[in-house]
Amino acid sequence: VLTREYGFLKFDDDPISSNTRLSQFIRMALDTDAAAVVEFMEQGWKLPNPDLIISVIGGGQQFHMSPHLRQAFQQGLVIAAATTSKTNTLLRPRGKARLRSTMEVQGSSSEVQGSTSEVHGNAWLITTGVNTGVVKEVGEALNKYRYTHQKHGLDISCIGIGSWKYTAGCEQLIRSETQNMADLNNPLNAIAKSSKYQSRYRNQANQMDEPDEYFIRSYVTKQHEQYQRDLEPNHTHFLLFDDGSTSTKNMLSQRAAMEKYARFIHVPNTPIDILTPIVMVLVEGGPFSVRTICQALESNTPLVVIRESGRAADLVADLYDYFCRLDDHDHEQRVETGLSNKKNDQIIDTRDEELESILEKTRVDNNPWVDDIKYDLCRILRSRKNMVTIFQFSSEQLHGNLEDSILEALFNAAKLSGNDSDEQKTRVAELKLATAWNKLGYAQKHILTANTITKWTESDLCEALLDAVRRDRVGFVELLIDYGTPVGNLTGHKIEQLYAMADHGLPIESKFEEALPTRSDYYATYFTSEFANCTDLKLDTSLPLGKNSIRELFLWAVFHDRFDLAKYLCSKTWNQTMAPLIAAHIYTLAATVAVHAQTKEHYTKMASQFDVFAKSIIDQCFANDVFFGVDLLKQPAVAFNNLQLLGVAQRADCQSFLASDCVQK
Repeated sequence: VLTREYGFLKFDDDPISSNTRLSQFIRMALDTDAAAVVEFMEQGWKLPNPDLIISVIGGGQQFHMSPHLRQAFQQGLVIAAATTSKTNTLLRPRGKARLRSTMEVQGSSSEVQGSTSEVHGNAWLITTGVNTGVVKEVGEALNKYRYTHQKHGLDISCIGIGSWKYTAGCEQLIRSETQNMADLNNPLNAIAKSSKYQSRYRNQANQMDEPDEYFIRSYVTKQHEQYQRDLEPNHTHFLLFDDGSTSTKNMLSQRAAMEKYARFIHVPNTPIDILTPIVMVLVEGGPFSVRTICQALESNTPLVVIRESGRAADLVADLYDYFCRLDDHDHEQRVETGLSNKKNDQIIDTRDEELESILEKTRVDNNPWVDDIKYDLCRILRSRKNMVTIFQFSSEQLHGNLEDSILEALFNAAKLSGNDSDEQKTRVAELKLATAWNKLGYAQKHILTANTITKWTESDLCEALLDAVRRDRVGFVELLIDYGTPVGNLTGHKIEQLYAMADHGLPIESKFEEALPTRSDYYATYFTSEFANCTDLKLDTSLPLGKNSIRELFLWAVFHDRFDLAKYLCSKTWNQTMAPLIAAHIYTLAATVAVHAQTKEHYTKMASQFDVFAKSIIDQCFANDVFFGVDLLKQPAVAFNNLQLLGVAQRADCQSFLASDCVQK
């Protein structure tokens, strides 16, 4: 991609400070290959690989939406986008309570580690990027989300795909001839360099470096041409395509191609190879929106329609209801007559009075475009109505939660994505969705059941377990192990993949900020000479780990500060008393390495909890059988290379364990 216009946008004239929020932008030719654009987003912008793509389409002008529906839309959208994050799960507020995250209730991973680096919800929001209509509503939702979670440094990737000449003030983004020309030959390197600056400026724990003004553009528009629109300031990224015209209609095919290609992103070291789920959300809208959703439905993209938001959305919702009633009536007639005529199912009579009344209701509100799109819309909507979910704020079924409608649409799409020959592939996709959204009850009722147990391969179960571990879904880990997942089949390579995919972990001495710590890095830091024989540093990456698999998962959970997961896995290790003592030792050492006082306090607290946990286990053994409890203290821990309980407890200063009745005996 060759371009001169790229860098950061600052949506004011104020001096840059640690509180300044910048957005990245790039100008590209409209005919740039979609694959190259998505590759750039990964490599140039360093965007995290998405677990979900939400494409928002709708009204480009101001429109009326009731306050309750607006709140439901904004809250549901950010909750859906943030739900898939591996470190953040949002709770829907009760009553007038604000949006809050479980981090504020239980202690966040980013907070307790004293890290102020930004944590992203693992979704991409895609819009047209202009500061009007539905996109403005999306921006307000993002702004509220950031404000609510500002101390945790949380953000959601929101990408505006728009037209260069349709963008008001685009001349502010053009570089002067005197600016550095060396980067023009390889803009990807220059943008990567600017991305390093971005991460530096976002790390508010460090003093701000002198900003590189070469990469930053102040974007302030006081007036613009009638055909132009301002950029929405709460987006994180802008892709501005230039075909020499001010038309936005030409963006449709490029946006569709990008969204399609983004689903096929290759994630290095990822254990599960499944298309990234995508969903389109329609709010109000006109003919452009209708053409967009028709193209999306034909590409098997599920659609969520916000009923009562106006124009196109209400038209689609009413037509959906009509075709559902029509098909139900046709089905009843075929059952009564014993006939089946699938060919006639798709014949649509636009002279039908009920259908015409639906079209007329939209037409009379100054929407003459209805007649231009009615045939294509009706044809596609009837044939793909199973890909459509209608969100109605007053719906008791979904409790007025947009995120539930989005999840329902994704599940429906997963079920309809294949045929009988790949039924299991669909089941795997459903489980991945349920895990990402933490819908344990759904998985128990519909996916991992007694009826499907023979359908699951050992490989699929192992991959699902790794996905649950990576996402810190303790309930899913327990369900999968109880379901019979052959944990011993995991290889050293799979464990190394987990380390390569982790977002954060306990502090590592002398580790470069850009590189993710490996298993060997953690072992070298936390298993010092006194623990040299704790576990072999090298793994045979190709062979199954057998009885050591649980131990490796447990240590990964401890190293990445997943307390609940580590505590559960303690109960599955071969040495249930030694495991919490090892965890206490690791956390005690982490407290000495950590810089921030709050972080030290958290690690010390975790060490104490594992100390108490180990005490409760040995006391229970001692209470049941005195001789067994005392003998257990003397036995070497086979799973941890024959370490002695008392030796580990003393080195980790586990005072509760050392004061237990069994040890004192």
